[in-house]
Amino acid sequence: MQASLPAQLSYQPYHRLFRQPLKTHHGLWRQRDGILLRLRDLEGRVGYGEIAPIDWFGSESWAEAISWCQAHTGWLDLSELDGIPLAMTATRFGLSCASQDLLQDPGDLRGWDQQPPIPMCGLLGSCRGAFAALESFSDPDQWGAFKLKIGLEDPAIEQEQIRVLLTHLPSGIPVRLDANGGLNPAQLETWMQAEELLQRIEFIEQPLPPDSFEAMLRASQQGGIPLALDESVAGLAQLSQCYERGWRQLVVLKPAISGSVGEWAENKALHALQQVVSAAFETVVGSYHAARLTRLHHLEQRAVGFGLDHWLANDGGNPVDPFRVGLLAARQHFEAVWLALGGAA
Repeated sequence: MQASLPAQLSYQPYHRLFRQPLKTHHGLWRQRDGILLRLRDLEGRVGYGEIAPIDWFGSESWAEAISWCQAHTGWLDLSELDGIPLAMTATRFGLSCASQDLLQDPGDLRGWDQQPPIPMCGLLGSCRGAFAALESFSDPDQWGAFKLKIGLEDPAIEQEQIRVLLTHLPSGIPVRLDANGGLNPAQLETWMQAEELLQRIEFIEQPLPPDSFEAMLRASQQGGIPLALDESVAGLAQLSQCYERGWRQLVVLKPAISGSVGEWAENKALHALQQVVSAAFETVVGSYHAARLTRLHHLEQRAVGFGLDHWLANDGGNPVDPFRVGLLAARQHFEAVWLALGGAA
């Protein structure tokens, strides 16, 4: 529940191009549309947040988020933020983060910044394009994992591409396979039986569409390569539903579309299941808040999926990575990012 405090809301839409389109089962992603948020109270304190929706993942659309911001720009009471519809998970996350940032004592962050860096997972894209993507990583042995998109070609072709790629990756680094719900049950069985890949594949992410939950649940109980839900658990409400229906393996959670940060502490499934925190191609503002939640809820056990900055244009939106430089250092860039993406001072 938000505190009762008057604050002035400003927002800045942005449209960021991918350096090259990201190919997934959902299609080509060419542009990341989002909204930066700024709250300022009567004492002059400022808090920043970000709305980074992915409507084909289950959040509201960018247009719906903009409509909410247009209707609420100017002075409001922070308690009004509790009234944001539950289905608008990205908007709830962004505004709750901005409110928290407004009230946060920066000194509270120092203890977290003194902890070891959180390991990260780098995105290589499609199996066919993975070699070219790997060249953009100057230090591949410093990453905790790498991620490939699958379900774009025949499994036999992709598996052979992975076998070759593995000979070029550091031997101790696992690989994650993300199908974005693009496999059918027969193809999933083919992947699950790829025993020669078992030692290097950390998990297969969202192998089937969300409406095939029971089939994924059965597959997860048969052994072999572990499975993880992603699109099926786009928000905390969906996470709870999957847990109640029996899911006990991994889940990939994108904070940017999860809902209000206040809901994290109350969610039983969040703390009962193994979590992999993942990015939504947000700016440093959104990734800062994701890093803060990762520290707060002790979700550093597996490499976080935030090695994505090299996919976006160098437009000032991601000057640093909070998971690498720390929270305090990252927060110092918020105003510069606001201005770089077109916001008024």
